[in-house]
Amino acid sequence: LGQIDKKDEPRALAYLLSAANDPNPSIRAKAIDTLGHMRATEATTPLVQRLFMRDTDDFTRRRILAALALIGDKRAVEPLLDFAEGKSAVDTRAGAVYALGEIGDRQALPSLKSIASGNDDPQLRAVAKAAIQRIEAQPLPTETPPALVDPRRSPPPGGGG
Repeated sequence: LGQIDKKDEPRALAYLLSAANDPNPSIRAKAIDTLGHMRATEATTPLVQRLFMRDTDDFTRRRILAALALIGDKRAVEPLLDFAEGKSAVDTRAGAVYALGEIGDRQALPSLKSIASGNDDPQLRAVAKAAIQRIEAQPLPTETPPALVDPRRSPPPGGGG
């Protein structure tokens, strides 16, 4: 399902999202992994919702966090910050911090710096420091302010704004 034509992608996504809730952990894990490898931004909201459900086990949460890191959708940043600062197991929270580093949104930096300096767990501090380094190493986005965009010209290659 993860290697289908674009025209069939909506149907495949529907099947994969359904399988991401399958009672069989193997099917559930494979579906979540496939959504991540497809970089299916359509899966961001359902995966985030599943992440916070009480009946979601830590194995599934870690798969969801890895998928969200691969998808890279900035809409996941706020929920991931909430999850990272929550009461879940440290290794699962570290997965959320790792995902934040992979997504690379600079808005996560203040919270990540707080985790890196104020958390009692050395593993979580280390992952937060690595996430901060990954985000800070990225070049700042170059975006043309809307007031300077000439609507008669096509955007430059790479979508510069």
